[in-house]
Parts: sequence; structure tokens; C-alpha cells
Amino acid sequence: MKNDERGYEKLQLSQDLVRRGMEEVRESVRMMKQSGADYDLEAALRGLMAETAQATGVAVEMDIRPLPPLGALHKKVIYHALREGLTNGIRHGECRRFRFELGHGDGYIRFFLWNDGKRFEPAAGAGIGLRVMNERARSLGGSLELSTPEDGGRLLTLLLPDET
Repeated sequence: MKNDERGYEKLQLSQDLVRRGMEEVRESVRMMKQSGADYDLEAALRGLMAETAQATGVAVEMDIRPLPPLGALHKKVIYHALREGLTNGIRHGECRRFRFELGHGDGYIRFFLWNDGKRFEPAAGAGIGLRVMNERARSLGGSLELSTPEDGGRLLTLLLPDET
């Protein structure tokens, strides 16, 4: 019976990876069809959170404040960081609640994604998704941090220099 469960889990993981890859392709095509100025980042973020909540049953609170004009690369990094943070929180953290905040101040776009999942225990190396997010943030002069707040859960913080 245990082998059947592992096989089913591997099948589910494979299906998830294919779906995720297809969604990345679709989102990239949408972003390429629109210029950076025309791409509605807030609508895309709200849609991603709503889809995640509906598909998984997690609760999502959000506070998205008006942002200065952003280029396509900044928008892509923010969108992908949210998607990766939601996915990791559900898959690895077994969380049931998220709180997302996006705004700007002091010359930075400030992105915070908290979840009530398992406390963060640094592993020997970050997963590929976390490494890619970190590289994308650094390529724009920003930073990415995954931490464990005092009150528990996990917090993903992304800071990107404001383009204005």
C-alpha cells in the first residue's frame, strides 16, 4: 500500500510541475504581448491569489498599494516571487493562511508574503525556485530573504529598487 501512495504522490508532483510550467509559459506570453507599461500587475497578482485560494482552500489576505511605474522585468520578478512563495508555502510549509503586502517607500518596492506554515529550517541548499528568485532579485539590484518571524510561520521578503 505504501508503494501505491508514493507512486500517487510522484504522479501528483509531476502533474503539478507540468501545470506550473504551462502557467509560466502562459504568463510569459501574456507579458510579452503587452508592453511593460500596459501589463496590469495588480490584476495578475490578485488573480493568482484568488486562483490559489480557490484551488487549495487557503485563506489569503492582501494589501496592494499603488506602485510607481514599473518595467516588465520588475513586474515579472514580483509576479514569479508571489507564485513561488504561494507554491512553496503550501507544498513545503503546509500552510493554511497567507498575508501579502506590496507597496513602495524609501526608494524600494517592498514585497512581503507571510504564511502560517512550518518554521523555516535552513537546509543544506536552497531549492531551485528560491535560487532563481534570488538571482532575479539581485539582477535588478534587489534582495530576497526567507525568514522565520518571532510569531511563527515563514516570511518571504523581496526588496527591489524603485525605477523612478
